[in-house]
Amino acid sequence: MADGSHVTAQLSNARRLFEPVPAGEEPAFLSLGTQGKPPASGVADAMKIGGGFIIVSQKLRDILTRFNLGATQLIELPIYRDEHRTPTDLPPHFMLHVCETKDGFRPEESKGATRMNNPLTGEPLPNGPWVFRGPSEGDAIAISASDAGGVDLWGYRNLDGHMFFSDPLKQAIDAAKIKSKDLTFHRCVTLNE
Repeated sequence: MADGSHVTAQLSNARRLFEPVPAGEEPAFLSLGTQGKPPASGVADAMKIGGGFIIVSQKLRDILTRFNLGATQLIELPIYRDEHRTPTDLPPHFMLHVCETKDGFRPEESKGATRMNNPLTGEPLPNGPWVFRGPSEGDAIAISASDAGGVDLWGYRNLDGHMFFSDPLKQAIDAAKIKSKDLTFHRCVTLNE
């Protein structure tokens, strides 16, 4: 098992491709890092860690599991003070790993979506994934109306680094007053085929 501090190449690829975490590559725990104590504000309901992974609290996990997640994984991770696994009184958290995808991302109709740039030239990659630079006034990600059905949490392979929540799931998160600077929502519009 991978420890909670190091993101392996297999784990990173699984996140980027929305594929299940390979057996034996699941992180075993989270470490609070070099200071060995939680941030002053406490451990959030959702926080981003290395590799773009999202860690969620038991409270958010309980909300998520009331919805259709399909193959999406919630991997339980105890929180230790350091990499030597010194215990804390913090409850376990869960790595949210989205494994469901849909095909209806509409980049041409989206406002604020551009092709990912080549890091060497700064030019857009002609066949590269799209990125959403928002949020700016009027920015919105456009998806096909048919994508609003089915699983309640998904991603698009051709849109880098974003996950999508159904309206009912987003409403449940809002009703529970889940707050996190790492869990931000952007405007999304559905378009008929």
